[in-house]
Amino acid sequence: SGRASMRLHESIGFITSTIAAFLKDDPIDSAIQKHLLVIDEASMIDLPTMYRLVNYIHPSVRIIFTGDPDQLPPIGCGKVLADIVASKAIENTMLDIVKRQKGSTGIPEYSKLINQGKVPEQLTTGAIHFHQTYKKAISQVCCELYQQSPENSRVMAPTKALVAEINKLTQEAVNHSGSRLEFVMHGEKFFQNLRLNDTILFTQNHYDKGIQNGSLGVLTSVEASGEGYGEVTLDTGDKIEVTQAVLDCMELGYAITLHKAQGSQFPRIIIALQKGKIVDRAWLYTAITRAENEIHIVGTEDDFKAITEAPSHSHRRNSYLVELLKR
Repeated sequence: SGRASMRLHESIGFITSTIAAFLKDDPIDSAIQKHLLVIDEASMIDLPTMYRLVNYIHPSVRIIFTGDPDQLPPIGCGKVLADIVASKAIENTMLDIVKRQKGSTGIPEYSKLINQGKVPEQLTTGAIHFHQTYKKAISQVCCELYQQSPENSRVMAPTKALVAEINKLTQEAVNHSGSRLEFVMHGEKFFQNLRLNDTILFTQNHYDKGIQNGSLGVLTSVEASGEGYGEVTLDTGDKIEVTQAVLDCMELGYAITLHKAQGSQFPRIIIALQKGKIVDRAWLYTAITRAENEIHIVGTEDDFKAITEAPSHSHRRNSYLVELLKR
């Protein structure tokens, strides 16, 4: 995501970009100078994207993949990083030192158990809190937990429908009186269900405007000016004018899907856990590892155990890449 790309740049100081943006640029002429391409969060790369990448760069460019093969697989087909590691045909190193969370939180040990398919003896331990909650009450409990620390929290949910439900409840709870964003089209006034001081998620890339799919911010103005209807301040500090094109890809961002959060981290996360086609061990493991300091898991103990003990759905993916790499 663009958010992850910006965070990486802040961390290392080198030029960074999303893969989509990289593939839009002119190819680097490696005949003049040697180049190294480092692909972070490589678990998110599907086969078509990898195909485009290797055909785009010069054969002399060396590639380093960094990522966690046990995390959520890409939305598209294949599981490139996991297959590369499984093949053992390409040299790889396992990083077993956790940098994101402190050991005192208990998060590294907890996530390791989940990844191994083992249910922790205590579902609530250290900075991890399990809230026994039945399906009908998950949205409400997530909303209540968010209100305890709005400035540090983000809710992770598996489906767009559940995300929308939690966002609606949370907006009503923390920002019900904010002025609504309004705009005029063809002489008629319309209202958008976004309010001043709402947390905002962008769902499309608009490189010319400085936003990318997954960018997060706060609606800091609903005053119309020229072609703009207001302003969003991104969590990077950049300010984005809300034009019609930008408005079309704005949503509430109190809760987001895990796919939007992959590659990012937050101080305190709330996980809306319920069984479904998307939710498996890799989903839960990835969600837990998004947190820096504190985790709240909202769901039933039975669902938690079933999700943890069953193999990840990605094991069913077979692209024949492992066999090809071994040749």
